[in-house]
Amino acid sequence: METGNQQAGYGRSRGKWNKRKQQERLAQKESQKLVEPQKQQNQQSAPLGQQGQEPERENNGKKIAVIAGAAALAVVVAAGAVYVGLGQKYKRVYFPNTTINGLDVSGLTPEETKDRITAETSGYTLTLQERGGASEVISGSDIGFHPEFDGTLEQILNDQSVFAWGFHIGRYVDYTIDTMAVFDEAKLSDAVAALSCLKPEQAVEPENAYISDYISGTGYEIVPENEGARPDLELLSSAVHEAILNFQETLSLEDAGVYKKPQITADDEALNAELAAWNKYVQTRVTYRFGSKSEILDGEKLHTWLVSDGQGGVSLDESKISEYVSWMAQNYNTAYKPKTFRTSYGQSVTISKSVYGWKINQSEEAAALKQILLSCESQEREPVYSQTAASHDGNDYGTTYAEINLTAQHMFFYKEGKLVVQSDFVSGNESRGWSTPAGVYPLTYKQRNATLKGENYSTPVSYWMPFNGGIGMHDATGVPASVEKSTKRTAPMAVSICLRQ
Repeated sequence: METGNQQAGYGRSRGKWNKRKQQERLAQKESQKLVEPQKQQNQQSAPLGQQGQEPERENNGKKIAVIAGAAALAVVVAAGAVYVGLGQKYKRVYFPNTTINGLDVSGLTPEETKDRITAETSGYTLTLQERGGASEVISGSDIGFHPEFDGTLEQILNDQSVFAWGFHIGRYVDYTIDTMAVFDEAKLSDAVAALSCLKPEQAVEPENAYISDYISGTGYEIVPENEGARPDLELLSSAVHEAILNFQETLSLEDAGVYKKPQITADDEALNAELAAWNKYVQTRVTYRFGSKSEILDGEKLHTWLVSDGQGGVSLDESKISEYVSWMAQNYNTAYKPKTFRTSYGQSVTISKSVYGWKINQSEEAAALKQILLSCESQEREPVYSQTAASHDGNDYGTTYAEINLTAQHMFFYKEGKLVVQSDFVSGNESRGWSTPAGVYPLTYKQRNATLKGENYSTPVSYWMPFNGGIGMHDATGVPASVEKSTKRTAPMAVSICLRQ
């Protein structure tokens, strides 16, 4: 049976006694079911010789039953008197297995309970266990902590029935009273606000996990979050308040979850996706080949081309791509640059006008490189050229070329570094504006049986090899000495020209 105080919400039973009694009653019922059929069977199987004696035995049995009943009644009455007598003390003390706010008050009077509560509150302290091993103490005396009783202790006792004490031997009842101890809320707020764990030098703010700067030879990594040690004032105040109400002696701020937490941790899905995108770029390797030389574009340079959009995305700075292609052109283009040439006569001359040579198509190569980097596919390649030459190593014109010495009016033809043929030639008449410009040129094309046409002439030739617009080499037969003399230059030119075959 429940006391009135329990029914009013002062306590909550754990129900152990009720469950046990129900099990015992079920066991008794099952035992009775087995005993009754056995008695009936024994009566039916009694010997015939004894049936005549039944009346006499029944009379004797009734006498015995009356005597036994009277004795049992006397025992019950005596036991009841003892039970009631023992129960009288529970007018003054609490039933067995009774706790109030977790305090075992079994066999105690309300006054004794108050003394115990007062003793516990008088020297009460709460130790705060903080992150990093530090600890602080809030003293009950600092917050005006003291017991306060509103008559509930006496009411619990008054609601006890002396006849119900036996039922509490195997039954546990716990009561919760919210007004057993009180403290000054304002003083508690001041005490919490004054804690060292809230001071700037100790309250380190948490830091989110983030992607590191580029690490040479490795790429990017996630720098884990820093938990810091900054309690949330509202959560801290609430946890301390609850701990004091429950008479806790220690409070782990870690377990109470009062610390501010980083918003982004190392296992954040979006952060790891961004990391993968950054590393995918810097793990790309593009090797440019220039003969025996090469230029490697990899993470050591590519990481300076990456731009974060601030939303977890990464993109390429296209201006960096253009700058890189321009840098390659400056270093590996040979077209339109002066060339030093050693003539067949043993002299070294500088040819300032050099149309011939390598020339990178910068716009097309920049577009191609962008697509390669976006695909993150490593590869070896040559840049896109708008003009090519024979070799990247040594002289760009290679070892097969025609050397035309305008001063000597003599031509040499070399094939794979060996002189194959040499011959005199006649160049254009400079006085008539038909001079042959010095420089290094590629052959535009080679043609058999062409007709050369100009002002007041049309001349068929067997071979025609233009190299500078309408200027080129061709065969000539039967050149008179007077014509040859008139076409020679009046002033020597220390410049040679190199032509591709």
